Parts: sequence; C-alpha cells; structure tokens
Amino acid sequence: MKKRNKDTAPVQNWSRKNWIILAVIGMLLIGSAVFLYPRFTEKQNSSRASNAISSYNEALSKMSEEDYEREINRALTYNRRMADTGIEWKELEDPDEYASILNIIGDGLMGYMKIDKIDVTVPIYHTAKDDVLRNGIGHLENTSFPVGAKSYDSNEERVMDPRDGSQCVLSTYSEKTDTKLFSGLDRMNEGDAFSIYIMGETFTYQVDQIRVVAPSDIEELNIVRGADYCTLMGNTSDGGNAHILLVRGIRVNNPQGDASVMPDAELVKNIFAIPFIAVLIILILILTYIFRIRKIY
Repeated sequence: MKKRNKDTAPVQNWSRKNWIILAVIGMLLIGSAVFLYPRFTEKQNSSRASNAISSYNEALSKMSEEDYEREINRALTYNRRMADTGIEWKELEDPDEYASILNIIGDGLMGYMKIDKIDVTVPIYHTAKDDVLRNGIGHLENTSFPVGAKSYDSNEERVMDPRDGSQCVLSTYSEKTDTKLFSGLDRMNEGDAFSIYIMGETFTYQVDQIRVVAPSDIEELNIVRGADYCTLMGNTSDGGNAHILLVRGIRVNNPQGDASVMPDAELVKNIFAIPFIAVLIILILILTYIFRIRKIY
C-alpha cells in the first residue's frame, strides 16, 4: 500500500478552502464596488453643480446694480414679447440673443433652483440637451426665461396686465437615464414650493398642478395670459420616457423675502469617496494575494 504524503494533502486541502473563501470575498467586494459606483458618481455630479453655483454667486458679487437691472430687464422684455406672440415650438429666430440673456459667466449658466421637498439645489442652464442635464437642469429655449412676467406685482401677488403672462419650463427629462443630475420630481405634491434664484433675485412658485402627458402633448406648456407659471418637466416614476411628468407652479411671494440662498460649496465631502476607494484597494490586495498563492502552489 502506497504511503500518503503527509505534507501534500493538507496543503491541497488548505488551498481549496481558501480559494472558495477568497472567491466569495472577491465577489462581495466587486458587488460593493458596483453598488457604490453610481452613488459616487452622483456625489461627484452634485459637487460639480455646487461649484458651478458658487462660481455664479461669485460672479454676481462683482456686478453693479446697473448690471443686475440690465440683465433682468432684458429677460423680462424677452418674456413680454413672447407673451405677445405666444410660444412657438420651432427653431429660434435669433438663438444668439437667447444664448446671451442671463449668461453672465458665458457658459450658459443663468441661475439656480432649490426644491426643499426633495432636498436639491441645482444650477439652471440654457437649453435642455443631454450634456446640460448631466450638470444641472435645462431651460427649454422656446419658453419664458425664469424671471416671471414683466407686469407681476409682488404686493398684489398677480400679473397686473391681462395681456401679459409667463411660462418658464425647466427640464430634467431625458431619454437617457444616466444623463439626469437628479430625480424625485414624482415625490412632489400640490402645495409644495420651489424657488429660483436669478441675478440676486428670488422667484418662488407653489405647485398647483401635476400631470403626466405624452411627449407630443405640449399644450400644457403654453403661456396663459394673466398668469405667471413655471413648470418642472421630468421623467415619470417608472423611469421610462413614454410619458413626461409636468409639475406646474404658480408664482407666490417669497416666504423669506428676496434673500438668495448660498449653497454649501462643498456639498460633496471627500469622505464619500473613501468607501469606494477602500473597496478597490482591498480588491486589488486580494487579487494580488490570490495570484501569489497560485504561483507558490
């Protein structure tokens, strides 16, 4: 009878067990990395948005009162002209004029919006293209600028000229789910409020209507004479793009006056990156250990 090698069997048995353990650990770490990566990316995008808002506020601080008034008046005049003609869903006749209004930095950033209900503060950019939606919320260029109607009286809390009106549409709707900076519009209810900060002024809207429509149904986005509306457009709760969620707000007085909000310039702390980096380092160490064991045995 052949004598068993006492040294070989334990080594083989030990190697087999540890291969299983290491494989399970590796799978857990890979799963953790996959789970954490979207959240890490989301935090990075939020940090980029926060830095953009900080840069915008810094640029505002260097402007004079005359500069403020000139830019606001340009936007209000544009809105009044649009109220006279109505919204036309076609290519802009003068895209350069549109792109220049409220574009004080030159990168398309026109202000920012805060929604307390879903705890987001995001920059607002000209147009609603996919690359814009990765960094903020987009303004539909065929709609009014987010400065309200020219004849709006904050004391009366209404549009004074019945021929005047405003319908600003801010969009986070995208056919690509990975382009949206934020979600959560579907959690908003009638009575919730959101605020828009443009050129140092605050414009507050209270949700008065929520609808789900087909992408071709744009009647709800037309200007209503005598009304100052802002509509938030996003994907529905199922994440698809067959329908669009429209959250419309009517302008109301600012609950905290005209003071604008200065978001934390560091919404995303480096601590959020630590778990993701730690998982990758541990995974690399384990894989290195596995290959070393493989070479030895």
